[in-house]
Amino acid sequence: MSKARLSPLLLPAVLVCFLRISPAAADTLGPEFLVNAYTTSSQANPVIASDSGGNFVVVWDSYTEDGSSLGVFGRRYTSTGAPVGAEFQVNTHTTDHQNSPSVASGSGGNFVVVWASYVQDGDLDGVFGQRYSGAGASLGAEFRVNTHTTQTQSTPSVASDSSGNFVVVWQSYPQDSGSYGIFGQRFASTGALLGVEFRVNSFTTDVQKSPSVASDAGGNFVVVWESLIQDGDTYGVFGKRYGSAGAPLGAEFRVNTYTTGDQRFPSVASDSSGNFFVVWQSSQDAASLGVFGQRYASTGARLGVEFRVNTYTTDVQRSPSVASDSGGNFVVVWQTFSQDGSGSAVFGQRYSSTGAPLGTEFRANTYTTGGQTVPSVASGTSGSFFVVWSSSTQDGDNYGVFGQGLCPTPLTDVSVSSTGSLSVCTTSTGGTVTVADTGGGVNVHQWFYRALPAGMYVPIGGQTGTMYVVSGGDFGGPGLYAVVCRTTPSCGAPIISGENVQVTVAQDNTPPSVTAPASLTATQTLCM
Repeated sequence: MSKARLSPLLLPAVLVCFLRISPAAADTLGPEFLVNAYTTSSQANPVIASDSGGNFVVVWDSYTEDGSSLGVFGRRYTSTGAPVGAEFQVNTHTTDHQNSPSVASGSGGNFVVVWASYVQDGDLDGVFGQRYSGAGASLGAEFRVNTHTTQTQSTPSVASDSSGNFVVVWQSYPQDSGSYGIFGQRFASTGALLGVEFRVNSFTTDVQKSPSVASDAGGNFVVVWESLIQDGDTYGVFGKRYGSAGAPLGAEFRVNTYTTGDQRFPSVASDSSGNFFVVWQSSQDAASLGVFGQRYASTGARLGVEFRVNTYTTDVQRSPSVASDSGGNFVVVWQTFSQDGSGSAVFGQRYSSTGAPLGTEFRANTYTTGGQTVPSVASGTSGSFFVVWSSSTQDGDNYGVFGQGLCPTPLTDVSVSSTGSLSVCTTSTGGTVTVADTGGGVNVHQWFYRALPAGMYVPIGGQTGTMYVVSGGDFGGPGLYAVVCRTTPSCGAPIISGENVQVTVAQDNTPPSVTAPASLTATQTLCM
């Protein structure tokens, strides 16, 4: 059934136009937005985190903005995507570079940012952090996360529980056996250390790196990472679960089922109950790299089998990020090459809590010139979510950070059908017209008519339900009219149905027309 998608700004009392949307684009919460205010040189590698109310914070690397190489900056937003205050510098120590940030938010909006800082701990890279209140005020001073400071501790990841307690994990060289290993440290919501620094990986041969951590509401957490040769080939993805007190829950486990070639750069998300989802890039796709995933119950048991996330398999799909909402629905975003017609782009796929795809693969970025890379995703309210990424030259100079809010269950189709008579008098009623929506969540309806062939859309007063009983008095006099329904979803742009339902309104007391031969009789119900 033909339909049109309409901008909310183009919906006055009289509708005047139809607009269509590309099937590759997602329903959006407002336009794509620039995150960084400082646009000189490069702002890149953004990470996003949201609180239970859907308010979110974005952090990123910025070159030269703090006066010395790379620094870490951030900006806060409401659940609607409106900025809260100006962008702010996270790192206090500015000598050399501070980069590779990660951010986590607890209930009430308190959040913590961690990053790698060069030579600040007395050797090469170390991991540092800064806590913030829900109002964006610093809580205490910048602090060092890692206890072991020899050589390099880098690429941190942080997760918070609902009380604001948090855990940080990172890769450390050569702390575990002469190469990279995964280490962690737990913190109370006050910033106090909980226990001591601990090694996550049990297998210590060769390289374990690129960690990601997720926590459930109660503080249980899971860490995933890539490990070289452990699955019998090159890189594989492994994980380990922990209780809220920091005790391991079982042994480390292999995530990927397919083991040929590389399985790398995992991302993990947990719902409030502790069910978790791991995604990674894999060389098993048809053309090159693809994005694959595996669901787990809170017990660590696999839920279903390993699955491919991306539908489009030409060229490269890589650098995935995953987020879950409180109901266990999740969304995966990734970087894809050539799919939007110009370099790299950001695409995504929604899933229900059972692992069933919700709709089709969608494009997150509106601006498609150049490259849009390294996305990060966080859940919003009522199933919505926000995605951020780096975009080349879009802000006027090298890379900038951009974002987009996306709807949970996009409205994809609106159709109308009728039963009963569609021929009425100006003072009588006829059949019933019913609207059927596909997607959209909690939808709002408004019925309209249009005089054919060239009239404009006029709202039918008081008709806002899913059914409309045709009434001749609702129209502008005798004539032929199209009856349509506009559906406005809880998130995203409205759609108006096609014009397949047409109503004929007759003038009252029009006599029947009788023609020869007299033995033939024409009948008509008179309007009285």
